[in-house]
Amino acid sequence: MLLRHEYGPDRVGLSIYLAGQLFDATGDLLWLAGGRPPTPAELFDRFLGWAAPRLSGTTRPRVSHADGRNPAPLDTRSTIMDVRDAARLWADAWTQGWPARDVARIVDRQAEDGDHWASMFRPYRGRAGLRAYVEECFGEETRPAEVWFGEPRVDGDTAAIEYWAVTYPYDEPVTISGCTVVRFDADGLVTESRDYSHSTEGRFLPPTSLFP
Repeated sequence: MLLRHEYGPDRVGLSIYLAGQLFDATGDLLWLAGGRPPTPAELFDRFLGWAAPRLSGTTRPRVSHADGRNPAPLDTRSTIMDVRDAARLWADAWTQGWPARDVARIVDRQAEDGDHWASMFRPYRGRAGLRAYVEECFGEETRPAEVWFGEPRVDGDTAAIEYWAVTYPYDEPVTISGCTVVRFDADGLVTESRDYSHSTEGRFLPPTSLFP
């Protein structure tokens, strides 16, 4: 618990420290362990598993022990990397799908009953709602959009992703800068996305420091 207090919200730093302890302990076991040494799964749980962020609705895989014992039930949990990977897949779907006007690629990242808020005053309910919204937007665009997405900022089951886009509705350039807050389920699909954006007429490229 002192480590929790020392590292605070820096779960990455805590995990790096614990991984070092795990490495040292594994080396010591090669010399000192008598009888059956701990399995890799048991070592992970002792040194790293307890510090993993918890995420409702996800389950770690059950591991079969070499001696045939059934593993004890595990708590439901996930790691921050699971959500980060899901957020990167979501951002990639928009990065590739927006210029190509590939509706299916974007909608496939949405849970069947996941909601998309184009703004806090424009909710689109479920996958069907998101499809209708994207089709409406793409129907106005007469040239491929130019799109940039940043690295996700992750907290629990939620990620915030900044983006920048130059779109061409009816062949007139409009630049959009925004950020979407996205919540994911256990399958890495979007249960809720809330978009906050500003737009201006004309074509403006993002600052070079925004998406390095």
